Amino acid sequence: MIAVFVPGVPAFAHTTVKSSVPAANASVKAVPTTVTLTFSERLSILPKVSVEDSAGNIINSGKATLDGAVITQPVTPTVAGKYTVKWSAVAQDGDRSTGSFGFTLAVTPPPPPSPTPPPTTAAAAPTSASQAAPLAASESSSSSTWWIWVLAGALILAFVVVFTVVRRKRV
Repeated sequence: MIAVFVPGVPAFAHTTVKSSVPAANASVKAVPTTVTLTFSERLSILPKVSVEDSAGNIINSGKATLDGAVITQPVTPTVAGKYTVKWSAVAQDGDRSTGSFGFTLAVTPPPPPSPTPPPTTAAAAPTSASQAAPLAASESSSSSTWWIWVLAGALILAFVVVFTVVRRKRV
């Protein structure tokens, strides 16, 4: 009978990671470009996610995105080996949860592409058509601003005339 008069107590469960790609403790044979975490409930605040290599270097390579209960964190692994995913999330009820898990990258990522140095031979010099485009762009930008200088000069001249007329009327 007393249970009728006592309000129900809500069950507060902390949000947890239900699944992930790569999966926890998995050995991955393809270099991942993202780590995806699916939480046990919809989140309204973007969780903090960091992915670290075995030396503790964070390999996050961009901003994470949140879509309901799924967060996607871009990553750039640089070596084969053990990686640790650490996360901290705030549930809709305001409770904070943290956790971590590991996965192993079983292949060595390819080296990042190196920037191409500019050509140093005369044969690779730009043609006159490609040189004309930047000149035309700079000429059009400077020729389109001449009216600003004319307007500024006219305003300064008008200010000087008004100042002189007002000053003579006071004397």
